[in-house]
Amino acid sequence: MIKLKFNDVVTEIHQNDDGLYRLNDIHKAAGGQKKDGPSYFIAYSNSRKIGNKIVSESGRYGGSYADEKTVYKYAAWMDDNFYDVVFDTFHAVVNGESEQALDIALSVAVPQAIIDKEKALRVQMNDLIKEKLGGGH
Repeated sequence: MIKLKFNDVVTEIHQNDDGLYRLNDIHKAAGGQKKDGPSYFIAYSNSRKIGNKIVSESGRYGGSYADEKTVYKYAAWMDDNFYDVVFDTFHAVVNGESEQALDIALSVAVPQAIIDKEKALRVQMNDLIKEKLGGGH
């Protein structure tokens, strides 16, 4: 899972069983305008060879799915702020400003390590609540 930030809202980008990410989640989070839909990006990507692996799935959780690199390309294509953050992060890295680069990147993306830690803490908290509530009754 990836969490990205659009319009000051953190959005979860879901994965399918093959580990590909749902571009439709980005589309919805960035405003959902028809002209910015995954199918338009796919057509653009194919004409420019910028998409890596993109597949379509049907069903309840259907949509367009892509690898992580393509997710970032689509997010940058959809949102000017995200595009600027990608550029600014690269610029900071190239200039040896690794801490600044990390801060810039974290302004729009939540790393998997933080997501995993959040899940573990949530489980611990729920277990503690069950223990405290269960012991008193």
